[in-house]
Amino acid sequence: MLTELGYHVLETSDGAGALAMAADNHFDVLITDVGLPDMSGRALAERISGSRPEAPIIFATGRAKDDLADLAMSGTAIGYLSKPFSLDTLKSALQEVGATGRHDS
Repeated sequence: MLTELGYHVLETSDGAGALAMAADNHFDVLITDVGLPDMSGRALAERISGSRPEAPIIFATGRAKDDLADLAMSGTAIGYLSKPFSLDTLKSALQEVGATGRHDS
């Protein structure tokens, strides 16, 4: 879906991979599941925000948004996607955190 919206996507299956990619690549937004195999999405977001505080974060989750108050992070634009989600919902979440526009490389 991100590719369809014009974003170049870097993808990994765990937090360690995401940290490695974040260290070596420019990115406009972090989209992470709340629960990852090796760490929480919150822990990943906090580590990435330490070096990239301007990067907005979108948490994808099957939990209700009201249950996610513990994910708020000071000074960071946070968005939420309730799984499953549509292309329009993803687009709205990207706009909400300020990660809009075409990002073709």
